[in-house]
Amino acid sequence: MLGLQYTNYYNKNILFNNSALNFFKERSFKSVKKLIKSYSIFYILILACIVFSSCSVKKEHDLINDQNYKVEHEKEQVIPQEDLSDKNLQDNSENTSDIKTKIEEDDLPADNYRNKKNISKDFLKNFYDFTEQTFAHIIRDNKGKNQIYAPFNFYLSLSILNELSEEDAREEIQNALNISDAKDHASDLNTALSSLQERKFPIELSIDRHNINTSLWLSDKINYQDNLLNMLQSQYNTEIFRGDLKDREFQNLMAKWVYENTNFEFQPDYHKSLDQIDPYAFISLSTLDFYDEWLNPFNEEDTRPDTFFISDNEKITCDFMNMEERDHPFMVGEDFISTVCVLKGHESMLFILPEEGLSVDDFIGEKGKLSEIIYGWTDEEAPVKKVSAGKVKLSVPKFAYENEIDLKETAEKMGIKKIFDKNSRAFSSFADEDIYLTDISQASKIEINEKGCSASSYTEIFAFGSSGPKDDEAEIILNRPFIYILYKNKVPFLAGVVRNPIG
Repeated sequence: MLGLQYTNYYNKNILFNNSALNFFKERSFKSVKKLIKSYSIFYILILACIVFSSCSVKKEHDLINDQNYKVEHEKEQVIPQEDLSDKNLQDNSENTSDIKTKIEEDDLPADNYRNKKNISKDFLKNFYDFTEQTFAHIIRDNKGKNQIYAPFNFYLSLSILNELSEEDAREEIQNALNISDAKDHASDLNTALSSLQERKFPIELSIDRHNINTSLWLSDKINYQDNLLNMLQSQYNTEIFRGDLKDREFQNLMAKWVYENTNFEFQPDYHKSLDQIDPYAFISLSTLDFYDEWLNPFNEEDTRPDTFFISDNEKITCDFMNMEERDHPFMVGEDFISTVCVLKGHESMLFILPEEGLSVDDFIGEKGKLSEIIYGWTDEEAPVKKVSAGKVKLSVPKFAYENEIDLKETAEKMGIKKIFDKNSRAFSSFADEDIYLTDISQASKIEINEKGCSASSYTEIFAFGSSGPKDDEAEIILNRPFIYILYKNKVPFLAGVVRNPIG
């Protein structure tokens, strides 16, 4: 079966990596065993120290959690807004929670990739449909522009709002997310989140970053339901902060959190955006930080300038990365051709090129098409049996860009309206004040080159109170507007359109 062909191809490419991992594991086991035999007493002492340290850390963690979600933002803990620069934060990395560049091994569940729970097919299908619909709305509203969108972060943010809302507002969100059972949805979402961030190699051997984080910033002037806050912490790993949203130091702390969790890519100015905010409010933040290298990198010597056709009347010259006649998977459709480039962390970047004369806007606007393509690439049992493996000549323009998008309009077009109505009392079970949302926005950036791909994004929600090729070969030249989707373990986490690689 063609879907199985692709799976075999993928496994073939990661065989070396698995072998390397086993090699290091075996060597490590033999070395440790030898040390234990020679220095048993020393090993017991070390083990005792580790146990004692773990207990101490747990006590400290419990103490922090028992402080009623209160952030003690003393001056020495907060970097002033004017000092939030690359240099200042990077030079003081020891004082910042640099969870993007250094992840402790204890943060990962034991054998998380061998005993991983599978994501249900119903959840994946619903998420593919959500990705397609929201992406189509975004593209239609921003014609003629490069676009980048983090669908999983938006989906996650709406899922958190679903937990906090009630009655009609909750029903609207659940309809948009296609939720039939809230408990099953939360479980599947947690599994999907874990699968995106899982590492298949020891931390010291890992070069990839894939981190998604959420936080909730609460006003200290109103009361919230602690049971819901506890649930967000346990189910969604949401960090909870409480303080004065008009306080500059608290605003600096928010900016710092976004800055660190996007690997120092984004630094929002909350002094400006929160000057007029109602004090009875909350802010929800979700971030994405991603970097990985191609499993089969492009040769820099093969990169050369070529023509990219923005439209029938406009063209530019830019650098194209080239892969010559290499065994590679591809999919052929009636009006498109697509392929994937696999990264070392087991992410895949899917490239979709509509046929000449068909715009990306019209292509994405065709209901069910994008979802079907994603399904065809990610599931070997998909009814779409168009994946082949053969000699592929691939040419991809290098690109780097960023953008901001208004997701409030997208949410409203999906039928989510009550949470924006100041009179709806959509969050009455969460807080003792009338709260409604005013804005949902997302800022993202991406860059690909011969070595790999990097991307970052943050989503913020403000709430006030108050004819094809042969089967065995293909030529895929991405020299006109195309679509890309980054996914891992069948879960798309980034999607975009390239209309102009250099602008």
